[in-house]
Amino acid sequence: MMPSGREMKALIYCEIRCARLLSPLGEEIFFRGFLQRALEMRFSARQSTHIEAALFGLVHLCHHGLVASAAGLSLRAGSGAMWVALMFCTAWMFAWLRKRGDSLVPAIVSHAAFNATMNVFIFAVLWAPG
Repeated sequence: MMPSGREMKALIYCEIRCARLLSPLGEEIFFRGFLQRALEMRFSARQSTHIEAALFGLVHLCHHGLVASAAGLSLRAGSGAMWVALMFCTAWMFAWLRKRGDSLVPAIVSHAAFNATMNVFIFAVLWAPG
């Protein structure tokens, strides 16, 4: 059952706020700020980026690929693998921006733009009425 018009507007507002502000800030601080730098103490910059990007992709599997139902969790292997690959590439780009700018700010801004674009696509295209 689809939410009513008012419920949908509230849902979109909350989702976009979280996706544009909270997720990029928290994820970039953790993945590119903390984890990336910690990995670079042990591995090369390239290896660190690959490890961090792989973990970022796997963490995001819960958005697409893992499905919860009354029977439990199931994995949609094909779409899940594509999503992890997309998130790996996206994380690699965010890491490159962080390195290039020597700051988390470019990665946070790009992450926010990516999430906002994804939300517009999801709500405007996939959830569009009839």
